[in-house]
Amino acid sequence: MFYNLKKILFSATRKEMLLFLLYKVLLDIFYCIHYSLHYAYVAGDPNPNLYKLAVTWIFTAVIIVIVYYISNNTLRFAVTMLIILSAEPTLTVFWVRDANVSDTVQIMIYWIVFCLSAFVLSHSRAGRGRVCLPCIRNNFSVVSILFFWLLISTTYFSYKYGDFRLFVKFSDVYAYRMNKLNSMSGIEAYLYLWNSNLFLPLCMINHLNRKITLFITADVIIGMMIYGIYGNKYVIFQMVLVFAIWAFSHNELWRKTLDGAIIAGINVGIILSYYLREKMFGVWVTAITYRLLFIPAEAHYYYFDFFHNQEKLLLRQSVLRRFFQNPYSEQVSVLIGSNSKYNLTADYNNLNNGLVSDAYANFGVVGVFIYPIVICAILLLYSCLMYKLNTATKNTLIAIYIIQVMGTSLFQTFITGGLLPAMGLLVLINGSRQEQNNPGIMEVERRPAMKSQE
Repeated sequence: MFYNLKKILFSATRKEMLLFLLYKVLLDIFYCIHYSLHYAYVAGDPNPNLYKLAVTWIFTAVIIVIVYYISNNTLRFAVTMLIILSAEPTLTVFWVRDANVSDTVQIMIYWIVFCLSAFVLSHSRAGRGRVCLPCIRNNFSVVSILFFWLLISTTYFSYKYGDFRLFVKFSDVYAYRMNKLNSMSGIEAYLYLWNSNLFLPLCMINHLNRKITLFITADVIIGMMIYGIYGNKYVIFQMVLVFAIWAFSHNELWRKTLDGAIIAGINVGIILSYYLREKMFGVWVTAITYRLLFIPAEAHYYYFDFFHNQEKLLLRQSVLRRFFQNPYSEQVSVLIGSNSKYNLTADYNNLNNGLVSDAYANFGVVGVFIYPIVICAILLLYSCLMYKLNTATKNTLIAIYIIQVMGTSLFQTFITGGLLPAMGLLVLINGSRQEQNNPGIMEVERRPAMKSQE
């Protein structure tokens, strides 16, 4: 595999790889001189270790080579995004914070297994697009029905719980959420989450691709209503993400390397957060960047430290919670997030985290080996169901799922995160006669214009 390194470095993907390497450099520099000093969520000062820095660069080089050979484009996009948003920030925390070596070895094993699993699955029959999954034949415009459901249900939820509010001040969000806590029934909560995590992004990318200004405006208003109901800031980030994916997917310069475009955007955000740190805009950029990249990365080490001498969950706070007794008095995410060892203020905080934290918290070392294989298999199945969709829609659905699996338990993404409803929708969309020629979500073949005969 390594004999072809020259081809990798000087191939058509060199722009993407150079941006990735620049991202790694910026991540290391600015976490060391900026984020770790001014946004210290964990107790203790930074203690950079250059030997550990060298190890992280060796690991990064190995990961780049493996990811390059993943043949399924959708799967490669998902793996690249997870490496960028989770693996690399975690390694930066490792050398800047001088974190536990044993924990980091397990984290590295997790990501090596993850990348190798993606590589193997991408060369399977399913990964090469040779497996046809079943669909349900129908004559419905599935996305149109979704949009009307989204409009009606969001209006209802906004009337009942949000007083038709479109915005909540970011400084008041957490107090607002506490007031709204447990106000919805179980079914309403699921529908609300599916609206924000699945239906809104799908409708928005459909309307953006078709350039229907009225419906795009309606999508934004609906998104702000969803935010106003519960103060869920993720909805705003999600709408910006969908706009960015659509814009890059239609840009001549970036459409062939969307992950490169996203890396470039993050690089700009990291630089702006430092040089504009004294201005309000810079403060917000820093807070968002730190929340997206480094709080989850630091949280991996908090979860490992907590569960070194504590009973593993064994899914008893997830899918098995109704069958087996919870070993803890409340959610582990609250116990860790509110612990003065990990949270300097020791105030109430719900520190949800997914991926390697979820794997270790439930099954220890065994989970570190099993979970990445399971996630790759899910991503492959998801990508197989998207075989008729256009690139912008595929990348939107994959990006939304990636953000979900980064921040919550794997099995909670099935129902709460909307993965199973999304798969059900794809089965309907693939079998819909009306959706086959919808350029908003489908890869519609464009026939060349007929030449006029003289």
